[in-house]
Amino acid sequence: VINVEESKQNKPSITRPPQSWVAPLSLDPKAIYQGSFRQCALYNKAKLELFGDHENKYHLFQRKTFFEDDAMSNVQTCYEYFKENNPLKLKERVRYPKQMRLHEKYIPGHKSAIKEWNEESGKHRKVSFYPGTRLDGLISRCEIFGESITETFRDRYDSLTSRCLHVRESSENQTKAMRLPGLAKAKLSV
Repeated sequence: VINVEESKQNKPSITRPPQSWVAPLSLDPKAIYQGSFRQCALYNKAKLELFGDHENKYHLFQRKTFFEDDAMSNVQTCYEYFKENNPLKLKERVRYPKQMRLHEKYIPGHKSAIKEWNEESGKHRKVSFYPGTRLDGLISRCEIFGESITETFRDRYDSLTSRCLHVRESSENQTKAMRLPGLAKAKLSV
Protein backbone atom coordinates (compact mmCIF):
# COMPACT_ATOMS: atom_id res chain seq x y z
CA VAL A 1 0.00 0.00 0.00
CA ILE A 2 1.36 3.38 -0.97
CA ASN A 3 0.72 6.27 1.23
CA VAL A 4 -0.22 9.32 -0.86
CA GLU A 5 0.88 11.76 1.81
CA GLU A 6 4.40 10.28 1.92
CA SER A 7 4.80 10.36 -1.87
CA LYS A 8 3.97 14.08 -1.94
CA GLN A 9 6.59 14.79 0.70
CA ASN A 10 9.37 12.79 -1.03
CA LYS A 11 8.69 14.44 -4.38
CA PRO A 12 11.05 17.36 -5.00
CA SER A 13 9.18 20.62 -4.97
CA ILE A 14 9.97 23.43 -7.36
CA THR A 15 10.04 26.72 -5.59
CA ARG A 16 10.20 30.14 -7.13
CA PRO A 17 12.76 32.67 -5.91
CA PRO A 18 11.37 35.61 -4.04
CA GLN A 19 10.49 38.63 -6.11
CA SER A 20 13.06 41.39 -6.26
CA TRP A 21 12.44 44.48 -4.20
CA VAL A 22 14.37 46.58 -6.76
CA ALA A 23 12.66 48.00 -9.83
CA PRO A 24 13.63 46.30 -13.12
CA LEU A 25 16.69 47.84 -14.74
CA SER A 26 15.99 49.75 -17.94
CA LEU A 27 18.67 51.64 -19.85
CA ASP A 28 18.21 54.20 -22.56
CA PRO A 29 20.52 53.40 -25.53
CA LYS A 30 21.29 57.12 -25.94
CA ALA A 31 22.54 57.26 -22.35
CA ILE A 32 24.86 54.29 -22.90
CA TYR A 33 26.48 55.46 -26.14
CA GLN A 34 28.01 58.85 -25.57
CA GLY A 35 30.27 58.84 -28.59
CA SER A 36 28.82 62.06 -29.95
CA PHE A 37 27.98 64.58 -27.28
CA ARG A 38 28.92 68.03 -26.15
CA GLN A 39 28.49 69.46 -22.67
CA CYS A 40 29.01 73.04 -21.66
CA ALA A 41 29.23 74.59 -18.19
CA LEU A 42 29.42 78.32 -17.56
CA TYR A 43 31.25 79.80 -14.59
CA ASN A 44 32.27 83.30 -13.52
CA LYS A 45 34.34 84.59 -16.48
CA ALA A 46 34.97 81.01 -17.63
CA LYS A 47 33.45 78.27 -19.78
CA LEU A 48 34.16 74.53 -19.76
CA GLU A 49 33.26 72.40 -22.76
CA LEU A 50 33.47 68.60 -22.93
CA PHE A 51 33.31 66.74 -26.23
CA GLY A 52 32.52 63.13 -27.11
CA ASP A 53 34.79 60.68 -28.88
CA HIS A 54 33.56 61.35 -32.39
CA GLU A 55 32.56 64.99 -32.01
CA ASN A 56 35.48 66.35 -34.06
CA LYS A 57 38.17 64.88 -36.29
CA TYR A 58 41.12 65.97 -34.11
CA HIS A 59 39.79 64.24 -30.96
CA LEU A 60 39.39 67.38 -28.88
CA PHE A 61 37.86 66.30 -25.58
CA GLN A 62 38.05 69.39 -23.36
CA ARG A 63 38.19 73.16 -23.83
CA LYS A 64 38.55 75.70 -21.02
CA THR A 65 37.99 79.32 -21.98
CA PHE A 66 38.72 82.24 -19.65
CA PHE A 67 37.27 85.68 -20.30
CA GLU A 68 38.33 89.20 -19.31
CA ASP A 69 34.84 90.55 -18.69
CA ASP A 70 31.62 89.40 -17.02
CA ALA A 71 29.75 89.47 -20.33
CA MET A 72 32.17 86.75 -21.54
CA SER A 73 32.79 88.45 -24.87
CA ASN A 74 36.58 89.04 -24.69
CA VAL A 75 38.57 85.81 -24.56
CA GLN A 76 41.69 86.01 -22.40
CA THR A 77 42.99 82.42 -22.66
CA CYS A 78 41.71 79.21 -24.23
CA TYR A 79 43.07 75.77 -23.25
CA GLU A 80 42.29 72.78 -25.49
CA TYR A 81 43.14 69.17 -24.63
CA PHE A 82 43.24 66.30 -27.12
CA LYS A 83 43.13 62.51 -26.85
CA GLU A 84 46.32 60.60 -27.61
CA ASN A 85 44.98 58.84 -30.70
CA ASN A 86 44.44 62.04 -32.72
CA PRO A 87 46.02 62.16 -36.20
CA LEU A 88 48.04 65.33 -35.49
CA LYS A 89 49.54 63.87 -32.27
CA LEU A 90 48.50 67.12 -30.60
CA LYS A 91 48.34 66.95 -26.80
CA GLU A 92 47.48 70.47 -25.70
CA ARG A 93 46.88 73.85 -27.29
CA VAL A 94 46.83 77.20 -25.48
CA ARG A 95 45.63 80.28 -27.34
CA TYR A 96 45.93 83.91 -26.28
CA PRO A 97 43.74 85.76 -28.82
CA LYS A 98 44.46 89.32 -27.65
CA GLN A 99 48.23 88.84 -28.00
CA MET A 100 47.72 86.59 -31.07
CA ARG A 101 49.86 83.91 -29.40
CA LEU A 102 49.67 80.15 -29.74
CA HIS A 103 51.39 77.40 -27.75
CA GLU A 104 51.00 73.73 -28.74
CA LYS A 105 52.45 70.56 -27.22
CA TYR A 106 52.68 67.29 -29.14
CA ILE A 107 53.11 63.67 -28.09
CA PRO A 108 55.88 61.57 -29.70
CA GLY A 109 54.97 60.19 -33.10
CA HIS A 110 54.28 63.40 -35.03
CA LYS A 111 55.48 63.04 -38.62
CA SER A 112 57.86 66.01 -38.22
CA ALA A 113 58.83 65.03 -34.64
CA ILE A 114 57.49 68.33 -33.25
CA LYS A 115 57.52 68.58 -29.46
CA GLU A 116 56.35 72.19 -28.93
CA TRP A 117 55.18 75.01 -31.15
CA ASN A 118 55.20 78.62 -29.87
CA GLU A 119 54.06 81.40 -32.15
CA GLU A 120 53.17 85.04 -31.85
CA SER A 121 51.47 85.97 -35.10
CA GLY A 122 53.52 88.36 -37.20
CA LYS A 123 56.44 88.44 -34.73
CA HIS A 124 58.13 85.12 -34.05
CA ARG A 125 57.82 81.33 -34.12
CA LYS A 126 59.78 78.77 -32.11
CA VAL A 127 59.48 75.06 -32.81
CA SER A 128 61.12 72.40 -30.61
CA PHE A 129 61.61 68.83 -31.80
CA TYR A 130 62.08 65.55 -29.95
CA PRO A 131 65.85 64.90 -29.78
CA GLY A 132 67.12 61.91 -31.73
CA THR A 133 63.99 61.49 -33.85
CA ARG A 134 64.91 63.57 -36.88
CA LEU A 135 67.50 62.41 -39.39
CA ASP A 136 68.91 65.93 -39.74
CA GLY A 137 69.42 66.26 -35.95
CA LEU A 138 67.28 69.42 -35.70
CA ILE A 139 66.14 70.10 -32.11
CA SER A 140 64.88 73.69 -32.40
CA ARG A 141 64.06 76.33 -34.98
CA CYS A 142 63.46 79.95 -34.00
CA GLU A 143 62.18 82.46 -36.52
CA ILE A 144 61.93 86.18 -35.85
CA PHE A 145 59.93 87.33 -38.84
CA GLY A 146 61.83 89.72 -41.06
CA GLU A 147 65.01 89.45 -38.96
CA SER A 148 66.48 85.98 -38.49
CA ILE A 149 66.10 82.21 -38.53
CA THR A 150 68.16 80.14 -36.09
CA GLU A 151 68.32 76.34 -36.12
CA THR A 152 69.98 74.22 -33.43
CA PHE A 153 71.19 70.66 -34.10
CA ARG A 154 72.40 67.72 -32.02
CA ASP A 155 74.35 64.59 -32.96
CA ARG A 156 74.79 65.41 -36.63
CA TYR A 157 77.16 63.44 -38.81
CA ASP A 158 78.91 66.66 -39.94
CA SER A 159 79.17 68.11 -36.36
CA LEU A 160 76.96 71.09 -37.22
CA THR A 161 75.49 72.51 -34.00
CA SER A 162 73.67 75.63 -35.19
CA ARG A 163 72.83 77.61 -38.28
CA CYS A 164 71.68 81.23 -38.33
CA LEU A 165 70.31 83.32 -41.16
CA HIS A 166 69.95 87.10 -40.72
CA VAL A 167 67.56 88.89 -43.03
CA ARG A 168 68.07 92.50 -44.05
CA GLU A 169 66.82 94.79 -46.74
CA SER A 170 69.21 95.30 -49.58
CA SER A 171 69.68 98.36 -51.71
CA GLU A 172 69.60 98.08 -55.50
CA ASN A 173 73.32 98.77 -55.98
CA GLN A 174 74.48 96.22 -53.35
CA THR A 175 72.66 93.26 -54.90
CA LYS A 176 74.86 90.76 -56.70
CA ALA A 177 73.38 88.01 -58.81
CA MET A 178 74.77 84.48 -58.56
CA ARG A 179 73.92 81.55 -60.77
CA LEU A 180 73.13 78.32 -59.01
CA PRO A 181 74.81 75.27 -60.53
CA GLY A 182 72.41 72.97 -62.31
CA LEU A 183 69.73 75.62 -62.78
CA ALA A 184 69.94 77.54 -66.06
CA LYS A 185 67.74 80.55 -65.30
CA ALA A 186 67.79 80.68 -61.47
CA LYS A 187 69.50 83.60 -59.77
CA LEU A 188 70.22 84.10 -56.08
CA SER A 189 70.56 87.64 -54.79
CA VAL A 190 73.30 88.00 -52.19
